[in-house]
Amino acid sequence: KFFTVYLNKEIADLIDEKRLEYREQLFEIEFNSNCKSYSFKTSSADLMRARSNIINNSFEAKQIDKKLVLKIDLIADSRGCLIRISDNAIGISSEVLSKLGKVKISTKSGKKGKGSGTGLYSAYFTIANLGGRLSVNSKIDIGTVVEIRLYEI
Repeated sequence: KFFTVYLNKEIADLIDEKRLEYREQLFEIEFNSNCKSYSFKTSSADLMRARSNIINNSFEAKQIDKKLVLKIDLIADSRGCLIRISDNAIGISSEVLSKLGKVKISTKSGKKGKGSGTGLYSAYFTIANLGGRLSVNSKIDIGTVVEIRLYEI
């Protein structure tokens, strides 16, 4: 079954949710888009959960004495839409990056109650089931960029 997903509205709603959820932290969220609605073979909830997990990772990896800057860009092109989520959090080592999507792995083991590695792992599979692609680039102490490529049906 195919669902129409209104990416702009869904991302705006997700940002509102995260502003409330993390209201006691120091952060800013920038959102830019040139996307429209798309039809995908998934429920809107699956895609929202994948994006939410990625954004939660940014907050959980926030540097202690630094304002988190989270940028979300929706970029439409002839193939569909690219969702780029970038942050200035602690980053991910190349060793951990090479394992992402293959095993459940967490970089937050030292933080109380944080991180089982399930969020990003399930996001990989959710996006793959859509026929899309999820990629992660990161540098320690610089931040992380997660790109979700979705192809319109």
